[in-house]
Amino acid sequence: MYADKSSSLSLSDGYMPFKGWTAWFSASVQSSYKECWDRYGGKKTDEFTAHFIFSKDATAKDTFTVHRDQPQVSVFKPEWIHAVVKKGKDMSAVPIGSYFLPPHHVPVKSKTTEVILPIVPEVRIAKATQEETNVEMGFLHIDQLPMPKGPVFEFIAKQNGCSLKKRSKT
Repeated sequence: MYADKSSSLSLSDGYMPFKGWTAWFSASVQSSYKECWDRYGGKKTDEFTAHFIFSKDATAKDTFTVHRDQPQVSVFKPEWIHAVVKKGKDMSAVPIGSYFLPPHHVPVKSKTTEVILPIVPEVRIAKATQEETNVEMGFLHIDQLPMPKGPVFEFIAKQNGCSLKKRSKT
């Protein structure tokens, strides 16, 4: 249904890019994405054991709860599912980072490089002024975060030393 005509794999060929992977879907996600996930080998589970968390709306109550209760968990837009199937290859063919859905409470200005992120405890603020106000509010300006050491790469599974691993159920 979603496979690109030029792709070499199809459902009839046993194409199952999501086999062995689990996902949780917010109530904001349309059924076509859930059906596609199932059709191509994926299984649905709860938000605590899922490998992938999908939502269309960061302000949806269930998505907001996931962001609040599990801040270490990334939430993605479900369009990634159709993109993988359209490509007709495995999941690593479509970088999932492009489909990241930031928490509603993290303001991001899209037309500039200015991004405000939740405060990181290890970060020390040197200047007093607006920066102190941001700290009191619980936010830092992106320029206040320490620069990463070494090269920075887009997360693409199986490339640039990146990989997806199944989360253990502990």
